[in-house]
Amino acid sequence: MTGSRSALGRRGEEAAARFLTRSGYRILERNVRVGRGEVDLIARQGGFICFVEVKSAPVGAAVPPEEHLSAGKRRQLVQLAARWLAARGLSEAPVRFDVAAVTLAEDQPPAVRLIPGAFDADGD
Repeated sequence: MTGSRSALGRRGEEAAARFLTRSGYRILERNVRVGRGEVDLIARQGGFICFVEVKSAPVGAAVPPEEHLSAGKRRQLVQLAARWLAARGLSEAPVRFDVAAVTLAEDQPPAVRLIPGAFDADGD
C-alpha cells in the first residue's frame, strides 16, 4: 500500500505542478525539505509566494482529497514556510497557502482543483 500511495502522491504532485504552471504560477521549488517537514510546491503567483500542499485521492474516494489536510499539517506548513522565507531573507514577502486537490483515475487525465488561500498563517 505504501508504494502505491507514494506513486499516487507523485502523480498528484506532477499534475498539480503542470496545472499551476498553466494557471500562471511559476514553480520555485518542489518537495522542499525544511527541518523534519516537507513542502510539496513553492511557487510565485502575482505578488505572492505560495506554499502549495498537494492532496491526491483516487476517483471514487469516500472523502475529497483536500479533507485529508489536518490542522496539525496546516500548522506545520506555516512553520516550514516561515523558516523557508527567513532563510532567504523574504520574511516580509506576501504569502499564501494554497491546496491542490487532485483526483486520479487510471484511464483519465488527473482532475486538479486549486483552492487559493485555503488557510491562513494561523493555520485556519
